[in-house]
Amino acid sequence: MRTVAAFLVAPLLPAFAPAWFLHANYPNRTAISAFIFICILFYLLQAVIGIPAYVLARAKRRHVWFYLLLGFFGMPVAFITVIVVFPTTKISIAETLLQVIYFGALGAGIGLMFWLIARPDKSAALAAQISN
Repeated sequence: MRTVAAFLVAPLLPAFAPAWFLHANYPNRTAISAFIFICILFYLLQAVIGIPAYVLARAKRRHVWFYLLLGFFGMPVAFITVIVVFPTTKISIAETLLQVIYFGALGAGIGLMFWLIARPDKSAALAAQISN
């Protein structure tokens, strides 16, 4: 049950940062619509990248570093894929690297939030104690 709650709650806090940035730079637009849109994107990425990784990691009893690195590298891979598939503007390499690091930090935030809520290391230990 904690895994489902972690899946639902993990993207909320990291989605707040880009929504706040959009609202600060474009005050005409509502922050709540940006927040909802970004959350939907994060849920989609979490479903595509996170669920298969969680199933793999659950068998190996991975710790927080696995989730941090998965989030940090999973989000930029998705970002770079979007840039390659839908090239809209020409941006410099430095701007692209900063955006990749930014999305990596957001992904690491999602991984950390998921781990803090789900605590797969604790649930495996608890299941072992119950079965004994």
